Amino acid sequence: MFTRLTRIATILTTGLLFLLVAAHLVFFGSRTAHLLSYPYPLDYGEGPLQAQVSALLRGTPIWAIYADPGAAPFLVVNYPPVFHLIVAPLAFILVPFIHDTPHAVLLAGRLVSLFASLGCVAALLVTARGSRPTTKSHILANPGSWLIVLALLGIPIVREWSSVMRVDMLGLCLGLCGLVLVQRGLGSRQVLWAAPLLTLALLTKPSLLAAPAAAFIWLCFRDWRRALLLALLIGLLSLSTIGLLQFASGGWFWLHVVQANANPWDFDLAHSFWRDQIALMLPLIAAGGLGLLALIWMQITRTKTQPDTIQRRLHVIVPTISNTQLLALYYTLFGIMTAFGVGKLGAYTNYFLEAYAG
Repeated sequence: MFTRLTRIATILTTGLLFLLVAAHLVFFGSRTAHLLSYPYPLDYGEGPLQAQVSALLRGTPIWAIYADPGAAPFLVVNYPPVFHLIVAPLAFILVPFIHDTPHAVLLAGRLVSLFASLGCVAALLVTARGSRPTTKSHILANPGSWLIVLALLGIPIVREWSSVMRVDMLGLCLGLCGLVLVQRGLGSRQVLWAAPLLTLALLTKPSLLAAPAAAFIWLCFRDWRRALLLALLIGLLSLSTIGLLQFASGGWFWLHVVQANANPWDFDLAHSFWRDQIALMLPLIAAGGLGLLALIWMQITRTKTQPDTIQRRLHVIVPTISNTQLLALYYTLFGIMTAFGVGKLGAYTNYFLEAYAG
């Protein structure tokens, strides 16, 4: 009887979740279609990025856009060049079809953000499947997994910035893809292939620290030698790239990316953002609490037939956490730490993106 009630409750809650996610996805699709067809900057960050990529299309070398902001092309570039180098070729392809270079640049940037958002969904789904091979049958066998992952696209800041020319979704996607490689490559040299992706994430937006930090901590407890080597590779790739750009720009790169972003931190601003986000996250917190209770209940039923020992009681009280859950936990904790940067003057709720993905 209890099993039947559990099955009915599962079907009902999954159906309700499906309807809720479907409604959000309809809104997501409608908004995306409108933004992709709008030929003018919508967000305060789109205009500068549009001007920077347009300069690249005019033949300006990538290091030259980080030169003296008081000289041509008179730009202040707040981010390293990964996003620019990905958007520029796509914009070059789109220009002959649109016949409007500024619009082509905007459309290319928005498409990169959109594809990156979908890439985040794919990376989260693969990570959630654990170290087992991910096949179509595995995915279809547990529709709850992909429903929850798709719900990411309904979170306001994700929905809003998945179709604007901003660097954040690309950086988030690169970091999550790096975690996939870390998870899948555990125990072999293949784990080191995550270094380029995690480096690219940092060189897209340096404040996106959750993925490389989580990868390092998670690996330290499983393969500490490769964890140190992974951190060393990320450090070498990042510092060498920054050093080259600093030298090629005549010493101005640091001013653009670091000094120009070093705004003061304001408690009242951070408190306002955190208050709103906690109110928004209450359903996620409640879902996590219910999931924890369900996990404890399942362990209680599994251990009923075992002898009454201290170990058995501990397993009931403290649920067994899998490798995948630990990786997600580390990523979430570092994402929450990153979110404290929302108190910087000029910051926005994009600082919560990693916490939401976690």
